Amino acid sequence: MNSICIYCHEQTKMSREHHLPECMGKFRDYSFLYEKVCEKCNGKFSKLEEQFCRCGPEALFRIFLNIQGRPYHKKPSPFYRGSAGGKRIEIKAKHPDMMSEIYWELKPNSLTSMPARQIIIQKSDGEIVPFIIHDNINSAEDIETELLQAGIKDFHIIEFWCKEDEKELFNSIFSKFNYNHTFNKITPYKDKDDILHEATLVVTDRYFRAIAKIAFHYFLTYFPQFTGHEANFNIIKNYIMEGVKGESYVKEVRGTFIEDLIFGGTTPTYNHFFAVEKDYCNIIVKLQFFVGPRISPQLYYEVFIGKNPEVIDYPQRIGHQFEYFDEPDAEDYEGRIVSIRPINKKLLPRIE
Repeated sequence: MNSICIYCHEQTKMSREHHLPECMGKFRDYSFLYEKVCEKCNGKFSKLEEQFCRCGPEALFRIFLNIQGRPYHKKPSPFYRGSAGGKRIEIKAKHPDMMSEIYWELKPNSLTSMPARQIIIQKSDGEIVPFIIHDNINSAEDIETELLQAGIKDFHIIEFWCKEDEKELFNSIFSKFNYNHTFNKITPYKDKDDILHEATLVVTDRYFRAIAKIAFHYFLTYFPQFTGHEANFNIIKNYIMEGVKGESYVKEVRGTFIEDLIFGGTTPTYNHFFAVEKDYCNIIVKLQFFVGPRISPQLYYEVFIGKNPEVIDYPQRIGHQFEYFDEPDAEDYEGRIVSIRPINKKLLPRIE
């Protein structure tokens, strides 16, 4: 017998839902959300999760930790393509030898940067401008079109960066522009970890709706006394599914909600921290992503799930630590889930 979906309220085939998107890795002892969301509604979450995984700060951390996510999904670089309405990530910093900025990208499994795939052009007034070769550029005509849209007509190419397997594309582009450098004469990649970089990330409400979805489904996974059909949850569900505006349900908060990390504590591995706080009035979920030895906690998300529909005053506080391994284990798990012990209303993760 089919269950009734908490979103569309239809009695239909249900899905196995991940409260934490699969792009964040495969965790041992992970608990799925069953018999709550139908396959059709679950499919609508894909755009939310796509932007969350590829356009927000989580995209940078996934590259740093080399988290692959679903093996059957395409893995476009967030530095060359935006996703689900979000913009591509731009990292700019000074060229080591020129007096102008260029685009950079992170090397996988590293905090080291390298020049992104781009051309450096000089305009007729002498201004030097970097121009990223994003994934939709396949010809010299594509470059000319985009430069014209940016108001650039007269220019010449003075430098470029690309990888070995991209040289055919670049050679065909440069033949149109009469660029006289061959591929072997380009400036090679140089590892740089001492350059001050500035990253620009542009997301839409889909990113925050993904945060709300993660929080709400995490709550339902670990609080089975709630069905998800309660009227008090209608607003958060409408926001997740349709982006219906109301009061702010997703709040960015500086710092951390993990007590032992507030004053400079650290964890031996990289982690996500999730917690639910339920009292007589409200249900709130707190989420913090990618905290670890080289990444200090900067902000977390506080998600208001709704007013508590219970009539009995029964406060609860639970938490979980999504802990990454240094390397995937023999069964390809990239991490494990550890319950956080609530003691004196404090959440105590595994800290060293």
